Amino acid sequence: MAYGLQVYNQSGTTIIDENSRVIRYHSVGTVSVPINSYVDVTVAGMANDDSWTVLISYRAFLWFTAEGSYVKSTNKVRFHHDEATSPFIGSNPTSLTIDYIIVRT
Repeated sequence: MAYGLQVYNQSGTTIIDENSRVIRYHSVGTVSVPINSYVDVTVAGMANDDSWTVLISYRAFLWFTAEGSYVKSTNKVRFHHDEATSPFIGSNPTSLTIDYIIVRT
């Protein structure tokens, strides 16, 4: 006899069973990344594969564009502040605040 959770949709079709890969929350945080640089965050057990997902969000500003990104690797994720440009001289930010959520399937 097998034990586990089974979830059905309204048609009676199993959508989650004991063999399903369900997303599990791992961690959440905020980092401040200097322009054209990166910050490493330690994530115990992380691997650079499809079982780990990183969700990022960063704030938009009216007078410049900023680009943030990440790279997964063994036991860490690296957040980048790739670019910040502005039409106003001297108004570029010195850092980008990135909020992140790490989940695992």
